[in-house]
Amino acid sequence: NKFLVIINAKKFCDTLRIASNIKEGERLLNFQKKGTLNLNYSPIFVLNFNQFINHVDSSKMILIKDSAKASCEIYYSKNELRFNPIDGAGNYLLKLFPSSVKGIVNEKTDTSIIHFNLRSKEELSTIELKIRNINHTHSILQLHQNNNLMKEFTFEGSYLDTNFENCLPGSYQLRLIQDLDKNKYWTTGDFKEKRQPEKVYNYNDEIILKKNWTSSYL
Repeated sequence: NKFLVIINAKKFCDTLRIASNIKEGERLLNFQKKGTLNLNYSPIFVLNFNQFINHVDSSKMILIKDSAKASCEIYYSKNELRFNPIDGAGNYLLKLFPSSVKGIVNEKTDTSIIHFNLRSKEELSTIELKIRNINHTHSILQLHQNNNLMKEFTFEGSYLDTNFENCLPGSYQLRLIQDLDKNKYWTTGDFKEKRQPEKVYNYNDEIILKKNWTSSYL
């Protein structure tokens, strides 16, 4: 697509030629389910659209659970459309009809049928962490899964005693980072400044979280 823009003011006149290589089909409003890269489970279903959302018409959406219409809170922010079902855990079927979602470029023109599941509390896990004799004052603690960062937080002091509820079951790796410069990030070394990277301590064993169970690691 090519456009011609003419700017004409009292003391200024210019012509701009603008070309776009975006095909018309690429401008269509589409979405994908938002993945879960977080230790803590959220009972909210999220769709990520390829455009910022400008308007949502909930009357053109239907949410069904166990063959019956379900109530749901619907809200959006930027390109995310979020559904918070009032009926809680279970299997859901979501229908989005034409004109149900309008993006900043165009609106939805077809019907989409989406299946998703919300987990119950009994399907989730709790982790209890107790770390003693930490030899530095500021720390960063990370939980990884398959090389993905799932949880990160900072704390002060020589010990940690905390727990996290509503966690997704699975195997995790625990990492403790010495935050010497207190910037809440792992700082790499610098050869010119003769500075060593901040120390990283990896927990040797995997953290195993099972559903409906509290796992303690001391």
